[in-house]
Amino acid sequence: MKEGLKHTQITLQLLLIAAMLSTSFLATQGFFNTLIISKQYGLEVISLIAGALFVVALLSQKEIKFTKTDLLVVIFAIWYVINELYNVNTYAPIGLIIFNLLLWGLVYMFVRQSSENPLFVWGVVVVWMVVVLLQSGLGLMQLYGLERSYHGLFRITGTFHNPGPFSGFVVSGLPLALGVICYLDSNTENHGYSTEEHRGIYLKWFNVTIPYNTIGKYLILALAWITLIAILLVLPPAQSRAAWIAGIAGGFFVLTGHPALIAFNENLRNRFFSLRKPIRIMLLTAILLPLATVGFGLYAMKKGSADGRMLMWQVTIQLIKENPLTGHGTGAFNALYMNEQANWFASGKGTEAQAMVAGSPEAPFNEPLKLWLEKGLIAMLLAGGILYFIFFKNITPNHKLSTINSDHKSSTHPSPPHPLKGELQAHNLTHRTISSSEASAKDGNLEHKTSNFELQTSNSSRFSGLRFAPKPSTINYKPPTHPPQPSKNHQLKTINPKLITGIKGALISLLTFSLFSYPFDISTFILQLVVLVALLAGTNSPLFKITGKKVIFLTLPVTVVLIAAAIHFIPQRQNHYQAMKTWHEADRFYSMRSYNIAAEAYAEAFPVLKTNGLFLQMYGKALSMNEQYQKSNEILAMAQQRFSSQIIQNTLGDNHKTLGNYPEAEAAFTKSANMIPSLLLPKYLLAKLYNDSGQHHKAQQTAEEILNSLIKVESSATREIMNEMKNLVTQSVTENAQRNTE
Repeated sequence: MKEGLKHTQITLQLLLIAAMLSTSFLATQGFFNTLIISKQYGLEVISLIAGALFVVALLSQKEIKFTKTDLLVVIFAIWYVINELYNVNTYAPIGLIIFNLLLWGLVYMFVRQSSENPLFVWGVVVVWMVVVLLQSGLGLMQLYGLERSYHGLFRITGTFHNPGPFSGFVVSGLPLALGVICYLDSNTENHGYSTEEHRGIYLKWFNVTIPYNTIGKYLILALAWITLIAILLVLPPAQSRAAWIAGIAGGFFVLTGHPALIAFNENLRNRFFSLRKPIRIMLLTAILLPLATVGFGLYAMKKGSADGRMLMWQVTIQLIKENPLTGHGTGAFNALYMNEQANWFASGKGTEAQAMVAGSPEAPFNEPLKLWLEKGLIAMLLAGGILYFIFFKNITPNHKLSTINSDHKSSTHPSPPHPLKGELQAHNLTHRTISSSEASAKDGNLEHKTSNFELQTSNSSRFSGLRFAPKPSTINYKPPTHPPQPSKNHQLKTINPKLITGIKGALISLLTFSLFSYPFDISTFILQLVVLVALLAGTNSPLFKITGKKVIFLTLPVTVVLIAAAIHFIPQRQNHYQAMKTWHEADRFYSMRSYNIAAEAYAEAFPVLKTNGLFLQMYGKALSMNEQYQKSNEILAMAQQRFSSQIIQNTLGDNHKTLGNYPEAEAAFTKSANMIPSLLLPKYLLAKLYNDSGQHHKAQQTAEEILNSLIKVESSATREIMNEMKNLVTQSVTENAQRNTE
């Protein structure tokens, strides 16, 4: 009965994980920026159900393990809040920060609750591949015109706003599929499973029974192959270099962990160092030169984009230097970046080449830099510690190939030996190098230790049969009257360490992609990160365990916190999403030039969204277009505290010019011109300001600067600006000549 309930719990958890990952397909909920907001909305709704299931499952849980990774995750969350309380400037409301921490903390605990159950882990991997396959299929359909794209300039976007996030999401499935193919297929023989114990499908014509574990194995292998092929087909036309590099990094990690390649690499390494030094140098040159050529090709493929990223990183580093230890707080990038970029060019640090690639980014295209900017070096060290324990610390004994415990070894009825063919050696599965003396000591026990790896509890054996263990030897062996049972405190876990390699590869792909993009601005990618870290957190040795009645003492406060958070935040989130719909309507009216109706709609959403810098910018712009200049300045002053952009400065300049505040207008237009020097509009507005305010000499200088500048993108607007500036210069020269004549 208990086992049946456990399987029901796992099934429900997997269904909810599938629903969470499937929020990546949400795109039509009528919100402002719907392709991003709708995914967050769907995740929050599903998390309510997940929270209820988590509490119910926690009440029946007999043991809770707490690992070093869990501890660092908790410390990271605590620092995230303390950092906001410590920083004087708050760019994001503390309530929203706490809500997001509770949301992702709940997802983490929900996954972590069953992360040591092999059925659950395999289920998550299968669900992940299915979702990635469907997203890849959608991308291929968009490529051939069978489905519409969500961006006017790109044919492939999936259900994201451009090919970048789509490719980053899809490529996370590549290491998982590759890991399943490489490792699940490494044991192809099926021995030792009678159809009485492991039922299957009986083929009457052939008089053959195909065990369910065999069917399951080949279904998963087929899914992995199809997923891998779909990813490889859709990534090249999507043209995301970050995703290509991420796929190579994750795939390389998975492949280098394969036992065949480990032996090959060791042999190759020994042969390489046996060569003479000049030959080694020539070989390295022959290898590195093509790699450098490929790297330069990727750079040259979109040179402007790469140079723009370099500028963003340079400017972001300038901000980091101001407060390297604790950072500037959540939302600091949007609030500070464009101001710092203006300072960068105004101080003369920026080059002409940088001026041509400068833009108005919403993210630094490097998540570690953003984390350092907002949360400081302390957060970087904590994140690094989490990754260290995931990738470099020993796998917990429950996940090793050897799953024997001391109680089981001392059983009066020992198990028969089950020699495994083609399995990894112990030193490869624990991901560390051991000395020759340790190896010799362990080799003697390897056969006996691996013999029990295939022993399962009665329910977990059905799924773990996907490994196809060799038939146990029965020579000179008499079955015991009472089969051995694992102790209650040391149940045999059968999560394949080789499957963990695929999960780690997926994490590496995600982290590599985050070095060149902005995935964690989208809830789908944060979900991927949290799920992967939670799955891998259980591979560390536990710091401590909570058992028996002590579990209740942990369950009660967690339940109270979750219920209190739900009561407090659900009404807030309902109001938030209603305001996002109103914002969408306001933006629609603004696009139709119904500025008065748009301003009214913005005013309706203002009480809920008054801490959103982008909303305040758009509200202030609508007020300006509706000729409410003074109120527009008030709203834009609020916007500047949380958001920095050219639009704010240009609108402030227009407002101040209309109100007759010429010095303030000049300051706003000058700052806007320094933000993106290659744009003509701010300089054009500045020249018009000088001309209208009687500062003809400055107007002529600014007009000549515009005429002598390079045009980044030629259009009818730029041609109109150029013609008007020529007329202004001609008029100024004529007036000066007349004055000199008089």
